[in-house]
Amino acid sequence: MGASLKQNFDDICGDTFCEGEYSNIESLRFRCSVNALTGRIGLCVWVFAASNEEIDPATGAVTVDARTWACQVPVAPRATIQEFLTALAGPAPLYATLPRTQTTLYEGLGNCL
Repeated sequence: MGASLKQNFDDICGDTFCEGEYSNIESLRFRCSVNALTGRIGLCVWVFAASNEEIDPATGAVTVDARTWACQVPVAPRATIQEFLTALAGPAPLYATLPRTQTTLYEGLGNCL
């Protein structure tokens, strides 16, 4: 799932989230907490990093503005990891409706990045 999410993010990034000051946003990690007995998801976060570099032409000094985001995924209460994995199994997981919700990962990222 992680590679598919990263690839889907990379495919759309240039036309969406990666415009503007931070044009090099990278997906670092996608993690979920899951109850081992019930399979219910507690929380999922998707972590990203980016930077913006400026060069002073007079001195050659490079100033780096680095940033990270920990985006909470809009997971519904009582959703299970199996439902979640099934929903994101398609070719465009960012646009898949998340289980027991009417939202997508893409919409969740729009509120974060």
